[in-house]
Amino acid sequence: MDLFGQVYNMLIQLVLVAIPIVLSWFIRNYIRGNTAEKKIGTVVRLANAAIDYVENLDRRGDLMLPGTVKKGGHKLQLAAEWLENELGKTGLAVSNEEAKQWVASEFQRRMGGVQMVGAIAELTKRAVEMIEALESNKTIALPAEADRITYLAGLAADWVVAQFAMQGGTITRAEAVTWVRAELLEQQQMRGYAKPNNSELATLARQAASFVDGLKATGQLVLQPGVPRATVETDVATAWLLTEIAKRGLAVSSEEITQAIRAALKQKLITAN
Repeated sequence: MDLFGQVYNMLIQLVLVAIPIVLSWFIRNYIRGNTAEKKIGTVVRLANAAIDYVENLDRRGDLMLPGTVKKGGHKLQLAAEWLENELGKTGLAVSNEEAKQWVASEFQRRMGGVQMVGAIAELTKRAVEMIEALESNKTIALPAEADRITYLAGLAADWVVAQFAMQGGTITRAEAVTWVRAELLEQQQMRGYAKPNNSELATLARQAASFVDGLKATGQLVLQPGVPRATVETDVATAWLLTEIAKRGLAVSSEEITQAIRAALKQKLITAN
């Protein structure tokens, strides 16, 4: 074999030896970096899920305040405990204090700073008053077959987004709609609309449960990481029922809604089995 052939064979042997070493180094470092990113992503997702969990408890009226503890501090503690527990199930260990820091950080990121919440609430109230006044004096009219709450909430939310931006804040339209819808529903309840009988509320709750079944059947029910399916189904059914109650102008307490949904979902489960 000539000199060129010997050098060529030597290079081939070096490459064959080097490639596994380089690949091994690359895979170890890539996986290490990728795993770290996945851990952070998991913590962030679950921190947001913890916030949603506690906010849902508050909206349902199931948030029980012990003694003289302030609501904000209690909600933070509950969310941190939920986050700490869920992370433990995935093999990630964090202290309660670290969990609180993650929850507080994500809440501030979502709301643009805790100090901005008051400003959003004030703008939301003004927006609802303005839109309802415009509706009352016939300045605006609902399009044919439009849902009143949805249509008014959209108009008011656009105003909130614009006004909040002028104050130097940032809020998405979807977030503004959530605030406005809550204010509209609260205003309706405060005005003492007709109270439904038990049969009517139960019928609506069963329809809400059927709506959830339809989403499940078509694969449209989206589950959040770390959130039990039963919780998601309850939240979706409750949202549907709230919308129908608002459309009918009915006055129903959060406790009555929760009980009706639970009974309807339980009956669905019994029937299915």
